[in-house]
Amino acid sequence: LSFGGILRRTGARSLLDTAPLREFLAANVPFERIQANIDSGALGALAVPATDLYTADGVVFVAAKPDVPLWERGRWSVERTRIEVDHLMASSAIPVFFPSIEIDGRHFGDGSVRNTAPLSPAINLGAQRIIAIGVRQPGTETGAVKHDKPPSIAQVAGALLDAVMLDAIGVDVEHSGRVNTGVIAAPEEMPFHWIDVLWLSPSQHFSTLAREFADRIPPIVRYLMRGLGTDEETSELASYLLFDPEFCGRLVEVGRADVAERREEIARFFRADKGDGSES
Repeated sequence: LSFGGILRRTGARSLLDTAPLREFLAANVPFERIQANIDSGALGALAVPATDLYTADGVVFVAAKPDVPLWERGRWSVERTRIEVDHLMASSAIPVFFPSIEIDGRHFGDGSVRNTAPLSPAINLGAQRIIAIGVRQPGTETGAVKHDKPPSIAQVAGALLDAVMLDAIGVDVEHSGRVNTGVIAAPEEMPFHWIDVLWLSPSQHFSTLAREFADRIPPIVRYLMRGLGTDEETSELASYLLFDPEFCGRLVEVGRADVAERREEIARFFRADKGDGSES
């Protein structure tokens, strides 16, 4: 109720202003080189998913050569275009928290909202190997854990965001593994082909890191979050809303360290012959 009251009084359509993020991306991502690399053959294609917030349908924006075939799946459509900053902003616009992004008269939000098969664009574009990068720490407790009190609103919000934003890619990676098993067992009967997938995930939980930077959250959001639970209970939610340079720097450090730890495994993945896991 407090969220709605504040948004109504101010006329705002989101809790946070993402203009600084747009400026950062526009200044640091050479978007014009995307199409140039596609035209030269250095890059096969680039796909960016988003959700039409009026229809709740998914759209995959694809930059690719004209001869690359497109596809449709359920309530997902695919549109050929030049990828610009608006497409990235739309794909990352968490509803309510971040403003929707207008593209050609339509208003888009985060591409994870309807995306139950996030590996699908890469597979449909012909990928034989996929590196899937998650943001959930592996080995997180998933069994039955008893608690003596119901979850706070912040914990519920964090769980919902996790379910919408994070769970699908892990499920899709597992699904690809089952499909690969079927391809090995009955290659002539399966209408699919083998896809090598390397799953990378962080060694640290981002909510734990976010707790250290809780005072960097914008004041109005911090004020609202105080009514949702304790600092520990709101840390999951905070990890989605923090764009503090030091916090982002810590995330980059974690990512680099994790990749360095698995350097040999990643090298073997790229050296392996397609489809059988052996090295070439």
